[in-house]
Amino acid sequence: MAANDNRGRQVLEASRACKLRVPEDVAVIAVDNDELLCGLSSPMLSSIEQGAKRLGYEAASLLENLMDGKKLSGTRWVIDPVGVVPRRSTEVLAIDEPHVSQAMTYISQHFAEGIKAADVIKAAALSRSALENRFKAVLGCTIHTAIRQLQLERTRRLIFETNLPLKQIAVNVGFRSVQHMTTLFGKAIGQSPAKYRQGGGAQWSGDSSLKSNRQEYKMVA
Repeated sequence: MAANDNRGRQVLEASRACKLRVPEDVAVIAVDNDELLCGLSSPMLSSIEQGAKRLGYEAASLLENLMDGKKLSGTRWVIDPVGVVPRRSTEVLAIDEPHVSQAMTYISQHFAEGIKAADVIKAAALSRSALENRFKAVLGCTIHTAIRQLQLERTRRLIFETNLPLKQIAVNVGFRSVQHMTTLFGKAIGQSPAKYRQGGGAQWSGDSSLKSNRQEYKMVA
């Protein structure tokens, strides 16, 4: 983890000099989320969004109170970061089982293309029953569920973080129609995409079948 985006880019350059692959050998995350720096990095750099707008608002509010002669209730204020903005530099899977790891890497790279379980099975070079059994043992879910979770998480981010029309989001994430996306999103989130965008609901943590997984499973899409 780098202290800021500039340092994060330096870590990426150092990794290349040492012939380390990012994110396969070393994952890199920075702080500040400078979209220009992060977007021009190779690979694109994940970063923590500090919440500078909120920080500025709270600072202005404190200044206004001081100018009005009001006493402040404390001497230290903490503004929580908005959260992680994931990009390619942290797109890693903590999975020990090689076939499941290979399959999940394929899913993470192609889920937005509308892939199906059959495509993943072909990429993993294993029989359907064998791969499904390993998915259930390692991740506690089916191949189909793993694909759907990544689609829905990307959908949630695009709805919350962009102004793209829902129809365009459905195309970008690989759903066959906006109606299909809306139905699945509503079941997973408990809100329609439109209401979620208006209210900025809580972040979805994924399908419940993945929560019971005994091993560490982390996907930063």
